[in-house]
Amino acid sequence: MVEYFASSFAASETLGVFAKPNPFIAGNLTVLTYKDQGKCSADAANGESSLTSFAPASLLQATTRGRHNKPSSASAGCKDANTQVYRLSADLTAAVLGDSAPGVCSNAYLVSLADGLVAKHRDLNLRRFMDVFNFSWGFIRMKVPFVFNNSGEEIYKGAYSADNLGGYDVNYWSVSANVFHRDIDPNMPYTVNALMMRQEGMMTSDGHSYVLFAPMEFVPNMTALNLTTPPKVYVPKLGVSAYVLAAPSFAFVFRYKLSSAHWAGSPGNVPCAASFVSLNSSAANCATLGVWAPQITRLGEGDDVVVESLGQLASIVS
Repeated sequence: MVEYFASSFAASETLGVFAKPNPFIAGNLTVLTYKDQGKCSADAANGESSLTSFAPASLLQATTRGRHNKPSSASAGCKDANTQVYRLSADLTAAVLGDSAPGVCSNAYLVSLADGLVAKHRDLNLRRFMDVFNFSWGFIRMKVPFVFNNSGEEIYKGAYSADNLGGYDVNYWSVSANVFHRDIDPNMPYTVNALMMRQEGMMTSDGHSYVLFAPMEFVPNMTALNLTTPPKVYVPKLGVSAYVLAAPSFAFVFRYKLSSAHWAGSPGNVPCAASFVSLNSSAANCATLGVWAPQITRLGEGDDVVVESLGQLASIVS
């Protein structure tokens, strides 16, 4: 693998009038300041259909960032849900090209695995080594990190650290509900990112956002309305709205792009397993990520809850 350092991308004088400093170095101007780019972002953000990629500052909800730089102390008040979330092992990282050098666990992904993974790799007998789930009804509770807003910031702040308290926890962060390739393609939006979660009315006062999931047939297909975002429902006990995804048959995938090494929520704080046979030692939970651990609660398994509609699901979430 060839590694490139950010400084190597600084524009040279040979570009003449087109020369621009690297927009991904702290303190430099972002591409939003480039000719016509600001207008392009503003125009795209005017429509609901573009909010997956663009979220103007006027729509973003401010929140206390809740810094917890020591995972051991950050676990106070954190309670694990009933669904395991893992950091990719080194061999799985290599298999899926998980944004990392060979032999190293990815810092870019956390996953919660569904039955489709077992179906794809029957020869590996994966259930012996990790928890695998049949997702149906449930919800995900997440403390939303501070991320780079590519359509609202003209100065790139860089990664959070003790010397850069205003920096980003992570450049980009999202959760996706991935479907096994042999299953029916839901043909609907399957990702919610941090900027969407930070929109007004989507986040609680303590900085948490929720994503609900349900069987595919219960999730309205917003693409029929030419929208690229999942549907929303109001969660009365929390007083906020939440996006709804079709339950995955392959995996929930949490994407972390360029996490700060000083942020307690980084996947790098979860132990690295060399092989998938030891994946249970790489759990992303209260002990390893504290309040930043994504918490997935499945309903209807091991409890007396029977869910039959999105409205009923929303009324349960608390």
